[in-house]
Amino acid sequence: MKPNFRNILLLPLVMCALVSRGQLTVNVLIPPSGLMDKQQLWNIILTNTEQSPLSVQVQASFSDLNTGQPVFTASAGPIIVGMGTKQLSATTVGQVQYNSLNANYRIDPGPTGLLPVGSFSVCYNFLIDKYNKVVQECQPVTISPLGPLLLNQPANGSTLQEYHPLFSWLPPTPVQSLTSLKYDLKLVEVLANQSGADAIQDNIPLMVIRNLSVANYLHAPNAPQLVPEKQYAWQVIATSNLSEIAKSEIWLFSTRQESSASTLKEASPVFIKLTKGSSVGGFAVFKGNLRFDYFNETRDTTWNINVVDITGLQHNGFALSLDSVRVNRGQNLVDYPAGEDRRFIHGHQYLLQVFNSASEVWQLRFEYRKQD
Repeated sequence: MKPNFRNILLLPLVMCALVSRGQLTVNVLIPPSGLMDKQQLWNIILTNTEQSPLSVQVQASFSDLNTGQPVFTASAGPIIVGMGTKQLSATTVGQVQYNSLNANYRIDPGPTGLLPVGSFSVCYNFLIDKYNKVVQECQPVTISPLGPLLLNQPANGSTLQEYHPLFSWLPPTPVQSLTSLKYDLKLVEVLANQSGADAIQDNIPLMVIRNLSVANYLHAPNAPQLVPEKQYAWQVIATSNLSEIAKSEIWLFSTRQESSASTLKEASPVFIKLTKGSSVGGFAVFKGNLRFDYFNETRDTTWNINVVDITGLQHNGFALSLDSVRVNRGQNLVDYPAGEDRRFIHGHQYLLQVFNSASEVWQLRFEYRKQD
């Protein structure tokens, strides 16, 4: 007599399938959140209540929760389940075949690699060879990055004397496993007796900047103005393939107005930002010291800097040694005493390049002038 298949019953954090009047019970121990690597896919308990072994093949199919497009499949088996209970794991299911089905996601081909980050619908198919029947059950899962999205500046609790600050943050990690990575920046005013979280949730945003492709945003002159003696809260949300994958903490900063005389007296040196990529977008004139701003998105701790004299036809280059200065993750403000380096010639133009382990080059074109 052919079996009468029943639907799979979904319990919190556990999927249970009762097949053929209790002949096979399947418990898939897959959490709706906290799933990260491929080995976690195979935490399955199979219980065979028949008097003879069953041969079962298992396939896990991932699809984008927003679009329904298939992302990848993972197939294992056949698996022989004797009478009683069999605990499956990544080491007992044998060889697993992973098939990538979507170019928008980076699928690690290794058996112990990380799963893609995002929101998915995962469907398990159990094929019982004896009856040539497939039982399927699906549930949504969210796979988060290993490292969080971290705010960098303005620092939490800081007081600014400028009204067009640079907002910067560190992307979730590992960045190389993320595709179509975008950021949404939200800035709100914090009212009296309000927390930052309440302000972000309840107040009308001063601005919301969406789909940023870089991990920083300079408050533009035509953006809504910051007001002196106010407190503001800001937060960044990261998305990948239109799915929210990470949300930063909420940081606060205040604004303060200083008199022009005091501002001039306490003004900090200006550091010129380096531009990432092959095109040189900026130009600066340095008098005495070279002051530049490098935003390190890697885990590098040492510098690799080259300077090229582009005034003449020969374009001679030389390395800039900063052995005593450690590269920090995020913003690095460098103040180099070029007046003490005879290789810099008054009135010459140079190209400064910073190379990192991600095979990127950050650069700036400048003219050097001696200090008066």
